[in-house]
Amino acid sequence: RMVRSELVDVLHSDYIRAARLKGLSKRQVLFKHALRNALLPTITIVALDVGYLLGGVIVVEEIFALPGIGRQLIVAIQARDLPSIQAGALIMATTYAIANFLADMAYAWLDRRIQYD
Repeated sequence: RMVRSELVDVLHSDYIRAARLKGLSKRQVLFKHALRNALLPTITIVALDVGYLLGGVIVVEEIFALPGIGRQLIVAIQARDLPSIQAGALIMATTYAIANFLADMAYAWLDRRIQYD
């Protein structure tokens, strides 16, 4: 739904009109110009949702008694095991940071105007 709404906005842009006037096919315009720019907000949302996913893992593993990092973190908190709490928090923070780094790299790949020096 989000990609569709962004794609509708992008398809009405001047550079899309210019690409069509240049003689590019609809397929080339859609995939090379429109879709690349429409995916940028979606990548942001997906990268930020990793944090919600990690928080949800803790809740789901506790409710359904599944083994995993979320359950291990809850057990460590209840036992006041500080090294395990720190390790769980470090793993989750690292996962979140890697997701945001990958989103930045996807930005640079999709949008040529963004350059990292």
